[in-house]
Amino acid sequence: MRTLEQLKEFIEENKLHNLTLIPFFSMADRRKKMHKDIMENLIKSYPEILNAAIPYASDVERMGLERMPLGGFIHKSPSTEAYDALWQEMMIRAGQTK
Repeated sequence: MRTLEQLKEFIEENKLHNLTLIPFFSMADRRKKMHKDIMENLIKSYPEILNAAIPYASDVERMGLERMPLGGFIHKSPSTEAYDALWQEMMIRAGQTK
């Protein structure tokens, strides 16, 4: 929430009104009550947050070690499906903002 507010302030202060901020959750663990509560509350407060979320998963963490996108070393997993869902939702949102 703090980072989102800081980004919004930065965009406003620097008059970067041509930018579209499309926030989403990353490294989210919906099994943890704290993560679920934060996600639910932030989505209520900030409807611009995407519904798709990148899960907290070891294959997501491995991207740094592998030095490539997830799809470069894992072709089908819950994480790749999450990235696909995120991309689809971003494309829809971007199309709505133009």
